[in-house]
Amino acid sequence: GALNIAQATAPLIAACLARSPAASSRAGVVLTSIASSAPHQIVVAFGQGLRLALDQLTGSEHLGELLREEWRFTDLREILRGPLAEAGLLEAAVDEALLLLCGAGAGGVHSGPCADRGVATCLAELSLGLLAELDGVPRQVLPHLGQFRREVVAPLLQEPSIAGSLALPHSGVLVVLVTLEMLSGGQ
Repeated sequence: GALNIAQATAPLIAACLARSPAASSRAGVVLTSIASSAPHQIVVAFGQGLRLALDQLTGSEHLGELLREEWRFTDLREILRGPLAEAGLLEAAVDEALLLLCGAGAGGVHSGPCADRGVATCLAELSLGLLAELDGVPRQVLPHLGQFRREVVAPLLQEPSIAGSLALPHSGVLVVLVTLEMLSGGQ
């Protein structure tokens, strides 16, 4: 049977981020093909794909180490800066990701400060992993980064168990906090 692009794209995005290196690579090949022929479909499915990845990764033993596993982000970054940027859709995709990650969208994962440390850690790592190495973050998404920093990452650092220790899995959150601070210009 033929691949239903609309139904397959979000699970493929999640597979890039949350499955094994081999599954991520295979999903990346299919997503690159979709992005080349229908880049708008990637944008439409981006938020849902991130939600699926978040569901699969929350509670994982990989939390705090996702950023070290570069294979999770490589294909999606290439799609963002390649076919999506060429089609003028980079800003829309990044905005969709940040709306999800900040909980600002109608389908957002949370509203207000994130109480679940695992979800917050995963959100922080996914956001930085996707934004790293992009040629500039669109200006209009910087307020979302500031909101994410204030509502998700900063409250994690208020917890005595985290503030007093730089042990993994939480040292990744500290790196994310500093990076988000730099990207958002303190907004």
